[in-house]
Amino acid sequence: MVAFEQALVAGQLAEALRLYRGEFLPGFLISNAPEFERWVERERTRLRGRATRAMHSLAEEREAVGDMAGAAEWWRRLAAEEPLDSRISLRLMQALAAVGDRAGALQHARVHTTLLREELEVEPDPEVVALAERLRSEPAAAPMTPRVASGAAHGNGSDAGAPAAIAGPLDAAAAPVAEPPSGAPSPARGTEGTEAPPTSPGGVRGGRFLDRSSRRAIPLFFLLLVVLIIVAYALWERRSPDAAADMPTRVAVFPFAVRGSEEVAYLDEGMVTLLSTNLDGAGE
Repeated sequence: MVAFEQALVAGQLAEALRLYRGEFLPGFLISNAPEFERWVERERTRLRGRATRAMHSLAEEREAVGDMAGAAEWWRRLAAEEPLDSRISLRLMQALAAVGDRAGALQHARVHTTLLREELEVEPDPEVVALAERLRSEPAAAPMTPRVASGAAHGNGSDAGAPAAIAGPLDAAAAPVAEPPSGAPSPARGTEGTEAPPTSPGGVRGGRFLDRSSRRAIPLFFLLLVVLIIVAYALWERRSPDAAADMPTRVAVFPFAVRGSEEVAYLDEGMVTLLSTNLDGAGE
């Protein structure tokens, strides 16, 4: 609170309100200390009054320079401190209407009216009611454009007096489409003037990606088929032990195709002979 009051004395209202934290000693209570309670209440009223006067001054200062958006923010904060004050509510509604926020102005009018009826059992100020009715019935007006400091739009100071244009959705729709510079590469097209198929983020076209996936899926399919055949045969043999015992045992050795280093190329023919010799008569 000391820094808050020092900033007020120095005329730094915005800084003082940045330091203001609301009610002085909220919820603080000492039993059997009436003098202390009265002092706390006096301090609360005094500090709150200084803060609300600073908010009022800043709101009017913003209005004087045409910054209705900034004024609306200070009026809004002041209305939060004084929700039952119809004069403050009226100024807030006027500032919101000036910047095109008619919905916000009407919403505040409804809240203010409800609070007055519930807390004080009175009707709102006639000016508040009249402004709310006018905002509901009149067509929406163009919001005020905030002023722009000189030279803010151009670094070299040219056209300093002209307000900066703010592009909106309609401006973007009406703006001409920029032509690509000469020599810029055109979008990729196919052989007969049709657009080329889209590519993936890695630069691989969809067709090649699908082909590679299909080639990978074919060996997996056959491997799965072989595993299923082996499992089915094992189950059949387990269920028919007598039939399996009567069947002659044969082991077929098929030719090998060795692929890899030339050092193991001799296994191409030698492995077939070696296995055939060692498995001859197995199971008898």
